[in-house]
Amino acid sequence: MIANESGMLRVSSGPTAVPRGLHAAGVLTLGAYGTLSWASHHLAHRTLLLTLFLCMAVAWTTVLLVAFRGPSLGRESWRWLVAYAVAFRVLGFLGQPVFEDDFYRFLWDGQVFARRGNPYGIAPAAFFSDTTLGGVFEDILTQVSFPHLPTVYGPVFEVAFLGAYAIAPGSLWSLKLILIGAELGAFAAMRRGLEPRAALLWLWCPLCIQETAFSAHPDMLGIAAMGMAFSASWAGRHAWAGIFLGLAIGARPFALVLLPFVVGGNPRRSLPAVGVTTLALHLPWVLGAEASLEGLTRFAQGWEFNSAGFALLQAGFGTRPAKALGAALFLLGYVHAVVRWWTRGRRLEEQPGAAVWGLLFLVSPVINPWYLQWMVPFVAVRPRAWSLAFLAMVTVSYATNQNLGIDWARGFNHPDWVRPLEFGVVGGVAFIAWMRQRSTLTARRGASPA
Repeated sequence: MIANESGMLRVSSGPTAVPRGLHAAGVLTLGAYGTLSWASHHLAHRTLLLTLFLCMAVAWTTVLLVAFRGPSLGRESWRWLVAYAVAFRVLGFLGQPVFEDDFYRFLWDGQVFARRGNPYGIAPAAFFSDTTLGGVFEDILTQVSFPHLPTVYGPVFEVAFLGAYAIAPGSLWSLKLILIGAELGAFAAMRRGLEPRAALLWLWCPLCIQETAFSAHPDMLGIAAMGMAFSASWAGRHAWAGIFLGLAIGARPFALVLLPFVVGGNPRRSLPAVGVTTLALHLPWVLGAEASLEGLTRFAQGWEFNSAGFALLQAGFGTRPAKALGAALFLLGYVHAVVRWWTRGRRLEEQPGAAVWGLLFLVSPVINPWYLQWMVPFVAVRPRAWSLAFLAMVTVSYATNQNLGIDWARGFNHPDWVRPLEFGVVGGVAFIAWMRQRSTLTARRGASPA
């Protein structure tokens, strides 16, 4: 992204010819997603897991080669970037969720919302004896994970689940349609602020295609709202920026960490909009007679999956101290990042979004792959070796005991080799990049005149 004199972002100009390598990469990546789409219907366990890893490796390799080793992408590349991106998502749309069953909860919440006017406060298990559900929702109910816990999803997600129910009750395709539409719609609105390489890294990001188009995780709704918030800030529409940030918070509360970066341009206009939007989304459920935080509370207290820094702290100090230490470390790093950005001019295109997300996930007890999608727009605009490695390697976390077919009793646990491989590669890439940057700075200083 390039800032012009008015502070707005513009698309950089470049060569007009479409590089042949773009088509080669697009066709190869189509083959990878086509294979994964077929495999999602026909394979299971280790064979499907191996297919997932191979297809994602191909997809990431082509994306990175085109972005960093291929010829420059000019304006004529835009239509092909978008065309291939849509084709990738069509293949995901036709595929089944890969090693995911969360979508059963999404479909269930949609019908509960439609029938009761409130998706919160009642667990799916309460409907086990309900004889009026109908065949499709009887089947869905038997597949919902943790049926004795009420839903934990934010109101923005729940509205989307209701919308999917209105289109086609109990059908996954309607939810996928909403999610893919939200992502492409947000991209279309933000296109003026992206150069072609950033567009490639976002639209072709394998993690987004896997988690949204294939597995129908709803985070893209919040990410789209987040992107629109920054886009509105760039355009000087600060009240709209606050509204969109409120929507992002209504999807995932952790989007609150973006507050200083979105409202920094004009806090007087954007802060009230954030507050009003957030309250409007949450108050109807908080004040409801059946409102319940049981599911969220139990999730926050007892769930751990694929953690990195938190796992090390937990091993050394125990669970509760690890949570406190992790929160303290995040706050220290977060305040430092905010203060540094604030004192350096509060330029929107220079805000440390990827670093803030990376630090948050590093100390979090849970690093679900779909959470990392929140980093993608920031990584696309300002790619760094460690952040790209993080996005690519998080797919390794699908190598759970259950998916490997080796230990169903502890299905969500990982074999001992998984996290060292996943985070070892990320750490190694980060270290190599740091060493190269350090040697480059040293060489520049040595070459400067005394």
